Amino acid sequence: MIGPYRFPAMVLATLSFAAPAFAAEQDAIDGCIDAVRERVGLIGGEILNSSFSEAATEVYLMAADGTYWRCLAYSDGAVGELTEVSEADLPDFPDPFEPTRVTFDSGASGATYEATMEAGGVAQYVLSASAGQTMSVVIDPMGADMYFQIIGPDDSRLIGGTDATEPFSGTLPASGDYTVEIVSQSSDVSDYSVTFGVE
Repeated sequence: MIGPYRFPAMVLATLSFAAPAFAAEQDAIDGCIDAVRERVGLIGGEILNSSFSEAATEVYLMAADGTYWRCLAYSDGAVGELTEVSEADLPDFPDPFEPTRVTFDSGASGATYEATMEAGGVAQYVLSASAGQTMSVVIDPMGADMYFQIIGPDDSRLIGGTDATEPFSGTLPASGDYTVEIVSQSSDVSDYSVTFGVE
């Protein structure tokens, strides 16, 4: 789920996703942006919400003229449906997710979190570590189709688009906050657990 993002030139350049689901979602969003620009004839606006599925990505946008639009687009950027909607007809969008700060019990070097993720959902976990320490991440997607990436303190990717069933262990190059982002590619709500270790 993506949003809200500003697109001053009707182009999203906020994130480049390595994994196929997000690449497909971004292409669909770009198609919707182009379609709204052609319909309204103005540059600018805001993406209110985006929901990816294999069938189609549903995108809600507010154009520069203040009109609201619902768009269904596909992974190739083709738009299947573009409909103007009233503000009153907009669904209640979920609040943008807040990352979970990973904490360890006193004397412990690891912690396990269990959670539920919506279809196409994203979860972020942030933990502090020092250069030279070894960090491990083990995810149990419980049969769901998920992948994860690890982003360093300088926003560089330690790993990107890795299948969630593959554990990670590596020496950290810098001190600071590391973000572990887990993404569901499943079409159903999924339970999962993730275990972090820093030594």
